[in-house]
Amino acid sequence: MRVLIVGASGMIGRHLLRDIPMIAPAIEVIGTYNSHPLPQGIAMDITDVDSIARGIAESKADIILWLAGSKDVAALERTPDLSLSLNERPIVDLISLLDSSSTQPRLIYISSDYVFAGRKGHYRDCDDTAPDTVYGLSKQRAEHLIATALPGSTALRTSAVMSSQGGFLAWLMGELRSGNPVTLFDNAAFSPTPPLCLSRAVVALLRDDSLTGPLNFAGPRTTRFDFGKRVCEMFGFSASLIRPAQVDFAESLLKPDLSLLTSDRLSAYAPDTLDAFAPETCS
Repeated sequence: MRVLIVGASGMIGRHLLRDIPMIAPAIEVIGTYNSHPLPQGIAMDITDVDSIARGIAESKADIILWLAGSKDVAALERTPDLSLSLNERPIVDLISLLDSSSTQPRLIYISSDYVFAGRKGHYRDCDDTAPDTVYGLSKQRAEHLIATALPGSTALRTSAVMSSQGGFLAWLMGELRSGNPVTLFDNAAFSPTPPLCLSRAVVALLRDDSLTGPLNFAGPRTTRFDFGKRVCEMFGFSASLIRPAQVDFAESLLKPDLSLLTSDRLSAYAPDTLDAFAPETCS
């Protein structure tokens, strides 16, 4: 089996490039990049349909795992045209290419908890989507386009992947190493996800083509404040550095509760408690 990871130079993509061969050595993984070259990777500009076509043809992939696009919620809110060019039009082009392909690789699209409104939490994969951000709307539209045109595809919704290599966790650890107090919100719930657990769930999707449609995969419901306490515990920082605060949702793109319930078909790979967050699952 050959898998093409589109967007492999990003944080999640780098984890998958490393983890999939470790978990399933029989699966051959090829990654694409744009501005950050990868060893033995394929250059691809997702805003250029010809570049997408060349990358798919060169990879000879059986499955395409699509991670590419902008995940910067604030930037997309400020500049909605970025969402169209980076998150939506490339999916339209991809569908057109796959629809006309004689081999038609299977598609696994990485989506987001932001397809939900974020008011009640514990969202199931069958719940109605109701995004109120530009980013969430772009993921909802992509999911709909893919489900309509490619019924054998999968949209995997995940949440807040916590890697010590980048993003929120890397920032938090940097502050804690410097001995800086960190203020984290205790009234905004979410479902942080260890990258190694996500990689195991992705391998399950790669191996089982009956796992189609929208599926949720995420860690346990918690707050950023409680997650920060767990980070201190697992990396040996003083928990006194974590200070609670309340987010003003009228002034923030954060949501009261964006937590996901992992789909039953992937529950064997999902962590139940914050104890699953450890250096070996987040590094």
